Amino acid sequence: MRNLIILGSTGSIGRQTLEVCRCLRGTEYEYGIYALSGYRNTALLETQAREFNVPRTATSIDRILHIIDTAPENTLVLNALVGSIGIVPTLAAIERGFDIALAN
Repeated sequence: MRNLIILGSTGSIGRQTLEVCRCLRGTEYEYGIYALSGYRNTALLETQAREFNVPRTATSIDRILHIIDTAPENTLVLNALVGSIGIVPTLAAIERGFDIALAN
């Protein structure tokens, strides 16, 4: 199972990504959600984390960077953050050698 970090899980793309993950549960293509990040909608972030049994969440760039820095190998980082705020986490994920999916 591949690990997935979704940056911007409470936005439109993040929610759609989690819907795809729901559909892949129990298949050979299932993802383990390692971490989620959100900004203002912390209630939805908490709900998502409970549903997917996510061990780490973030609401700040510092926390996102810590999560990327400590994530296991074989992690895919989906960056669905709005605007230029996503550059720093993307560069951190590149430095770790992670695959990146950009949607911002």
